[in-house]
Amino acid sequence: SLSRLVPYKRVDLVIDAFAELGWPLVVAGDGRARAQLEAKAPPNVRFAGRVPDAELPALLAGARALVYAGVEDFGISLVEAMAAGTPVVALDAGGARDSVEVERSGVLFAEATVPSLVAALRRAAAIEWDRTAVAASAERFGERRFAREIGALAATLTSAR
Repeated sequence: SLSRLVPYKRVDLVIDAFAELGWPLVVAGDGRARAQLEAKAPPNVRFAGRVPDAELPALLAGARALVYAGVEDFGISLVEAMAAGTPVVALDAGGARDSVEVERSGVLFAEATVPSLVAALRRAAAIEWDRTAVAASAERFGERRFAREIGALAATLTSAR
């Protein structure tokens, strides 16, 4: 899990799901809800605190998945994880619907409930992820594509004059 630790990010839901599964979970991030989350976390959950930007790519690349239960307009951490070749397990809402390609770059879960998230985590664990394909999925949000398409738009607009 990677996010600010504030209630609407729903890290509590992620912790509850991992408590049920007993699988290891690293929670990266800091915020006003950290003390409350740490107090309820079982021993299989470790809090890494705020991770410096320079260390994020390695942290994400070393993860089996990024789990995200909040709703964001875009969700940059989801795309950063995919760019590192790490699949995403995210709530089927907001920007996750646009960025996650189901079973190519991640798995979406339908409801913000422990059973729904646990089922998605089990589904994701059963998939043999092609990390190169996961990373390729994120390229559509990359700088090269943006530069190419903005250049093409500029060329179209200037030739129209």
